[in-house]
Amino acid sequence: MRENNIDLVQKDVFKIKELKKVHKTSGIREYWRIIITVITGKGIEKSVSDVGLLRKICNSPRIFKIIARVLMFIWPHNPKKQRKTLDFRDNRHLEYVHEYTVTQDETQDTRGSGRRAERYYQIISLPPRELRNENILIIGGKNVVELFIAWLYGFQWKNISGIDLFSLHPKILIMDMEDMKFPNESYDNVTMANVYGYQLDPEKCISEISRILKPGGKLVFNSSYSPVSDLPVYQLRVNQILDIFKKYNFEVLYHSNENKPPNVSHIWSLQKKDFSNLTLDPIL
Repeated sequence: MRENNIDLVQKDVFKIKELKKVHKTSGIREYWRIIITVITGKGIEKSVSDVGLLRKICNSPRIFKIIARVLMFIWPHNPKKQRKTLDFRDNRHLEYVHEYTVTQDETQDTRGSGRRAERYYQIISLPPRELRNENILIIGGKNVVELFIAWLYGFQWKNISGIDLFSLHPKILIMDMEDMKFPNESYDNVTMANVYGYQLDPEKCISEISRILKPGGKLVFNSSYSPVSDLPVYQLRVNQILDIFKKYNFEVLYHSNENKPPNVSHIWSLQKKDFSNLTLDPIL
């Protein structure tokens, strides 16, 4: 073993001498290289999670609020406009959900320009990767501000789309999350921020999302358990929800919960399994 080590040093297989020769430079030349790098950007390694300077500026609290207010001024919560876009098909549950969301919007001080949904885009942007070539579907985004938040976290504007029971922006299509009209395996990512509880059939919604997600695609959303609720979606305990995830080929990437008596609030990050990738190490 010792002889082999001596041979490696003598042969200089790692070419240490050549490396020393390449990196040998004067202090003045090194300072000049730094100046050129700062001015031109040449030689600066970009992080895969870097969303760019413009998005970082827009994400600062004051700038975000200004842009959000402007967006809501252009595409406001207008009840009359909402009613013109509604199509419930005699579904009383969807009518109730719409009435509830409109009431919530009218009573909130933020008027739709808040950042409640931001945590879901922070989560779906992990692990750090290049999001420019991935698309995303926002279920129940309601207004243009959530589209804007998705853009802030790295998605290209052309790759962002949404669905809701009404439309206040051209990118938001009128559609029921339990009966989506998209082809199979259409999306890389799906978010549902504070809308999972509006569904009538908890399993049907997850099955639809699994259908439209590409293999390896990600879903981030929140759910709640409330023993005092009459709605079936709030009656599901964690083990029952996990059974639904498994049934539709999802694995859990991240989960957190918070007790808010009498409710328990959960945040989920799921990934649809890619059975074509035999080297995929299963998550336990």
